[in-house]
Amino acid sequence: MARARYSDRTLRLLRRASTGESTFSGLLSAFLSAGHGVSSRQPERLAGQPTRRRVQSDINAATRDLCSDTIYRLKRDGLLATTRRPKEDSKMSLGFRITALGRKLLAVLEQQPHRPSLPPPHYDPTGPDKFVVVAFDVPEKERWKRRWLRSVLTNLNLHLVQRSVWVGKAAIPKQFVQDLAALNLLEAVEIFEVTKTGTLRHLI
Repeated sequence: MARARYSDRTLRLLRRASTGESTFSGLLSAFLSAGHGVSSRQPERLAGQPTRRRVQSDINAATRDLCSDTIYRLKRDGLLATTRRPKEDSKMSLGFRITALGRKLLAVLEQQPHRPSLPPPHYDPTGPDKFVVVAFDVPEKERWKRRWLRSVLTNLNLHLVQRSVWVGKAAIPKQFVQDLAALNLLEAVEIFEVTKTGTLRHLI
């Protein structure tokens, strides 16, 4: 089974299920701890907005749906199985357990190098736009980081002018620079501001 097919969320769900029969709430908790594509900064941006509760409700519903889809895929692939047991009120309680095939995959994934969850590739504008040049040289073994970086630069409205060189008018967010540092990419990325005199100045 190829590692690329299974995300960090899959690893965490299988880990949770391997500790014993787990409910959907238990798997959802493990799913959330792996990240689900919603920025940790998003609630900050929503604070004070009239639609905050509705948006947060949409985020919660989308997260539950994504978790359900992941569980469905794991069941379809024979990695999780459904269990049912009677409750005190005579209703049936639905749970999930890891299968033998799931334990084999979990053992394989545990041996693979860990890939930290990538930040969302969208950042809020900060400060005035400046004409910038961004060049990077991310090694092939970290091409997943390279794909993320390209998405960020595209979302900042920069344009590719040649291999790994992007230009355009943008405000480079401080959070983006912090995320580069967290991903150990600062040494692989150069960001320059083009001044009015035509010279280049490092932004980081």
